[in-house]
Amino acid sequence: HFTIHTLINCYGEPANHASTGIHQKIAEPQTKVYDIMGWERPEELPLSGPHMFSKHDYSFSPVRESKIDLPGGAIEPRQEGVQSMWYTVYGKQHKDRAGEWLQGLWMSVMGLVAFTICMYRDIQ
Repeated sequence: HFTIHTLINCYGEPANHASTGIHQKIAEPQTKVYDIMGWERPEELPLSGPHMFSKHDYSFSPVRESKIDLPGGAIEPRQEGVQSMWYTVYGKQHKDRAGEWLQGLWMSVMGLVAFTICMYRDIQ
């Protein structure tokens, strides 16, 4: 799993990707909830777009450097109706491509080691 994502990270060009579909709900104001780690986070996104950690990954409008034609069915996000959850997001350039690649590679190695240990114990 992590190996495939590491290869996608290595060879993919997120700025040339657009995705229309169901995404995190758009709402003002955002509801504060706690994730599995106990950290507070907003349940919804603001209409201004992703913030916090996701702001480096995607946006609600294409980046200038993108080499994609805008999808014919691109949907602008809205606060109301179906478009509050069904809209188009656009990838952004890697913030630190080498660092992200090494992080993915490290996770791949850790996953492979953990899987091997679990399978070895199961065999015995």
